[in-house]
Amino acid sequence: MGALFWKYLDVVPSVFSARGELYGLRLLVPRCAALDHLRETAVLTLDSATEAFGGFRIGRARNDYAYFASESEVVAVESAGLAVRRPGSSFPFAWTPPDREMLFAVVPRRMPASAMRGGARVVTRGDLIRDLIGFYGLRVDVVAAIEAKLGESE
Repeated sequence: MGALFWKYLDVVPSVFSARGELYGLRLLVPRCAALDHLRETAVLTLDSATEAFGGFRIGRARNDYAYFASESEVVAVESAGLAVRRPGSSFPFAWTPPDREMLFAVVPRRMPASAMRGGARVVTRGDLIRDLIGFYGLRVDVVAAIEAKLGESE
């Protein structure tokens, strides 16, 4: 992540991580296997959502981002051997090892609305745009990419 991203986070915390309890998990299986398992329980957002039904990612990291209804659902990801939780209290987006993919999970106070798209549950278009702007900053190219790929489908 670039210098502008880190400067932005000094001013405004990521909307995604600010919605509730944040967990950083290092994936132990290929992303496709983890996402297939999460299909029924997780609500994807950020780059995971844009990739699921738009076929593109804004960021360069291969991390996945999802909302879970409860901590027990996050623990179930670990229990299934899909990932291991990263310990610590520092901002977890800095924890991504260069050779590992991560799953960043948030248990929000209230689950965002979702819909099935591309075989996965994803946040609605409005929540996706809010999460993307809250994560990457107010960038016209981000909103334009969402509008171009997703159109007015919701």
